[in-house]
Amino acid sequence: MDMWPRPPNRLVFARRNARPLSLAGLRGSPILGTVTGPGQAAPELVACEGAVLGSSDPTRRWALRFPDGTERFAGVSRIEGFAVAEALAGVAEPDRVLVRVTLPVVLSDGAGPHLVDADGRLVLALGAHPRIAGTSVAMGEAAPAHAIGLVERAGDGPLWRWVARAQVAPADRVTALDALDAAADRAAAAR
Repeated sequence: MDMWPRPPNRLVFARRNARPLSLAGLRGSPILGTVTGPGQAAPELVACEGAVLGSSDPTRRWALRFPDGTERFAGVSRIEGFAVAEALAGVAEPDRVLVRVTLPVVLSDGAGPHLVDADGRLVLALGAHPRIAGTSVAMGEAAPAHAIGLVERAGDGPLWRWVARAQVAPADRVTALDALDAAADRAAAAR
């Protein structure tokens, strides 16, 4: 015999008095596979063991396979991939797009966010451009050349895009950043 009285089973009580759930209109997403409905050209989330960002973080071993068969954005986490897949469905130039990712590192004031480009390389938005509103100066890792340019948000979600970009040898990095900083408008930044 129990010494203490048992509390009533509230879960059973709640289940007996609950309204039935309707599943009409709900759509599930598989762990791997497309994340939108039939007929939509959204990329498919796929495992990507060779992702550079996944070499030290096993949660970053995912990529998005586009309808043409090309895998892009290797190094996103599964959650980040699902979050951007539908938004990428309508993008005309996916190679200009960057995906915002969350990494467990602290950034200095004004820097950020971390971005992954279509080639799976890490790009850091260094800070707002001093003269071109709504843009940030960005630089990627040297692999073998730095991607240096201007980026801007592509709407309210986690997508960003290159406004201007150049592949620069590590020895020319400072010169390229100075020229980008001196640009007065988007056209000048693209030169």
